[in-house]
Amino acid sequence: MGELTSIEFQDNAEATFTITITHATGHTILIKDEALAIIHFMTRIGWPDLLKHSKNNDEAYVMMRAIDKAQTAFCNAQHRPI
Repeated sequence: MGELTSIEFQDNAEATFTITITHATGHTILIKDEALAIIHFMTRIGWPDLLKHSKNNDEAYVMMRAIDKAQTAFCNAQHRPI
């Protein structure tokens, strides 16, 4: 798997929201509907799901922290809670 170099949340004046994911082979942009779908999906994932789909508890904790950080970044960009 290539190295992830950055994830950028943008909320511009046209009320569009994008997530740009930069990686070794370029970048991927999720438009507003796609970004919202990912964020809302993350709100539906619970601890049992993470445990079921992780190798161990440590990996599940990392997943949970990543989800929490992504949700916080989204909320900050949108200036409102999910």
